[in-house]
Amino acid sequence: MRPSLDVGWRVRVAPMPPGALPEPGEIVVLRAGTGAAEFVTHRVVAVAASGQGALVFHRGDAGGRVGTAAGAMVVGRVLAVLQPPGVALPELAQLDGRVRGAFQAARRRVLAYLACRRAAERLLRVAPLAQWARRLLLGA
Repeated sequence: MRPSLDVGWRVRVAPMPPGALPEPGEIVVLRAGTGAAEFVTHRVVAVAASGQGALVFHRGDAGGRVGTAAGAMVVGRVLAVLQPPGVALPELAQLDGRVRGAFQAARRRVLAYLACRRAAERLLRVAPLAQWARRLLLGA
């Protein structure tokens, strides 16, 4: 989460209630792997809810790839920075223009991907077009 939060800083986290989803722009703690002690703190780019559960798109403020995680992998929301004392929790609007612009560009890409995915799912539900659409979209 550099430059907003540094490695080793302690943060206060509120557990995510069952069934609740984070909002875009929020800083959350996610399970990073299968191990119980592997966590990552990232900002939420977008959330996509579906019949099989939610998918959370996230990334750090320093940039890099947008990651994805199941909604159940979100441990909680970051409420405050505990250590070092006196550091305010960085809101998206307070980030410098370069970081905020990169976040917003990533969000636009994810939302465009989700819109295309929803359109393809709707197209596959139309019975007369289903076979044609499967061949076009899936190459089958």
